[in-house]
Amino acid sequence: MDSTLLKNEHSLNESLIHDEKRTDKKSFKKGINRLSLTLTIYELMMVAGYIFYSIFLIIQNPDISDELFTELSDAALGNGWIIMAGVAVGLLFILLLRKKDIFSDLTKKNRSMTLPSFIKILFCFMSAQILFVVFSTLFESFLNVFGYTNLAAIEEASSASLTFSLFLYAGIAGPLTEEIVFRGAALRYLEKYGKVFAIIVSALLFGVFHGNLMQGFFAFAVGLVLGYVALEFSFKWAVVLHILNNLVFSELLGRFLELLDPSLADMILYALYTVFFAGGVLVLYIERKRIQEYLSSNRSNKTAYLYAFTAFWMIVYIAINFVMAFMGITPLVN
Repeated sequence: MDSTLLKNEHSLNESLIHDEKRTDKKSFKKGINRLSLTLTIYELMMVAGYIFYSIFLIIQNPDISDELFTELSDAALGNGWIIMAGVAVGLLFILLLRKKDIFSDLTKKNRSMTLPSFIKILFCFMSAQILFVVFSTLFESFLNVFGYTNLAAIEEASSASLTFSLFLYAGIAGPLTEEIVFRGAALRYLEKYGKVFAIIVSALLFGVFHGNLMQGFFAFAVGLVLGYVALEFSFKWAVVLHILNNLVFSELLGRFLELLDPSLADMILYALYTVFFAGGVLVLYIERKRIQEYLSSNRSNKTAYLYAFTAFWMIVYIAINFVMAFMGITPLVN
């Protein structure tokens, strides 16, 4: 009798443990779905302005020619005010996701940033630039073999803005809002599942967000650095690094290099990238033990990644952006 009761009690305990794990999985996926859906809506809000503008053109000019429609639509794409309006609306959904926690997301501070630490982080951050150049070149060569090109998307991702409004968005407003979304809300939302998990997943979400295959690889790499900086130092320093990259090394440096002979400009740019890459590799080598300890002490269960990337809205978010990325691959015109 006692043996039977013990067996029943043991079976009941196993059942409860199984139900608890199943509930945790369900709760985990619910959180990932909520985040992914919010990011999907945020991204849709960014392009909503262009969609409404296109609809407005058609309603106002029902007989508009395809050529004129394309010309006006392309002009709208150079209007940074439209995208900033969409971003402002999208941020409302981010606020709904985090609610009162958004303040702590943006103001929480751990360690103080020192000059040596900032220099080391800057080298690691900027070393990703040469990865973008190498992978873009290899990927473009691969596509060319099959008669395709991704050059237009690569140039769009790396060229300086053509209008003041786009310059303002790309150099300042874009980095600030992207940090609020990915290193503020998303990173802090994921932090409860583990620091390393939060850094990796938020970086991947950030990379995918760009809807550009090569820029996405670069964004993922820098997203890892930005995530670490936001968690271990503060959100403020992630914003500083992001603006430094976009405003100084992309927009301002790009405009300066345009004034020079193309060969000289390329020489300066690649020399700069090489210095940053060498410095980044050196820093990673020197700090390898600390990095290993950090990864070991802050790692998450491997099933967390499985649950995250099999969540429905995570799949939808990734799929939408991959479709946009592959739309940048076009037939090669001889």
